[in-house]
Amino acid sequence: YSFCTLLCRKRSMAHSLTWERIHELACAFAPALWLDNHELFMPSSVEEYLHKCELLKNGDVVVRSPTSKDLLVCSSSTRESDRRYHLKCCTSFHRGVQKDRLNKVPVYVRARKATVHGTPVLALVYIMFFPYNGPYKVMKHLMGGHEADWEHVTIHIVKREKWVLHSVWYHTHRERDGELVMGHKVHLQDGRPVVYVARNGHGTYKSEGTVTRIYGVANDYCSKGTLWSPRVVLLPNCDGSSPIPGFEWLHYAGEWGTSYSRGRHCSTIEASDHSKIKMPGGCPLGPLFQDWWGDEPCKSRHWFKRVFLPGAK
Repeated sequence: YSFCTLLCRKRSMAHSLTWERIHELACAFAPALWLDNHELFMPSSVEEYLHKCELLKNGDVVVRSPTSKDLLVCSSSTRESDRRYHLKCCTSFHRGVQKDRLNKVPVYVRARKATVHGTPVLALVYIMFFPYNGPYKVMKHLMGGHEADWEHVTIHIVKREKWVLHSVWYHTHRERDGELVMGHKVHLQDGRPVVYVARNGHGTYKSEGTVTRIYGVANDYCSKGTLWSPRVVLLPNCDGSSPIPGFEWLHYAGEWGTSYSRGRHCSTIEASDHSKIKMPGGCPLGPLFQDWWGDEPCKSRHWFKRVFLPGAK
């Protein structure tokens, strides 16, 4: 194990399990991730993304191709954001890695205690990173595209005679759109929970097909296109702790990326010239600054509310 791993092992982890045991469990229950047949925007590692970026403060370049350590110039241990900073990725990397390198791209796993329907569980939050979140075509306009797409699915396991699957929280795009599926209803592939990653927007779902969203104008599409079998990188808890070498990017308090394609008229997503429609601001923060880093209610809303009352809780 690396020096970083040895440091992380000293920090308390869920259920007082050893670092090695949690990593074994995270690998054993890692989902089978199906990307859509027509996916345009593949994932990447954080490190490769940073290499293709510039770090800016108030629009001025601070450093080109920053390392994880370089991001400490805008770090926070209190989870307070600093939107003066943002990362700007070169548009040529929006499509992520080539398919032949897909399985070398990691998923990042956050392990924590949780309670689901009154049962204490170990929550394994599998976090995926995509350099670009593709836009939706709405009335001949492309809307919602942005760089740096953080998505996740949470797999809950429980200790019986051995560790078994309890349930899966398919987060989709937002907590209010998510769906909790109990273990006996989760489709498995070689013993792993199956997760369908929606075309271009990368929301996570339990089954393939068309998912109706937001009055039917921002639907998601899932299919068994390309199987992504990523390597697992276990993250330190970072709960009030100082940055750990190699994982400084978790504490980066600025925005990841640049917004694109808001209201841009274009015939197809494939034909859109992203380089001409940059709109800084409104991009996501990193995982440590997301509400789901600490806890998730994991309460499914009725499909009617998800489709016709998208803004309601």
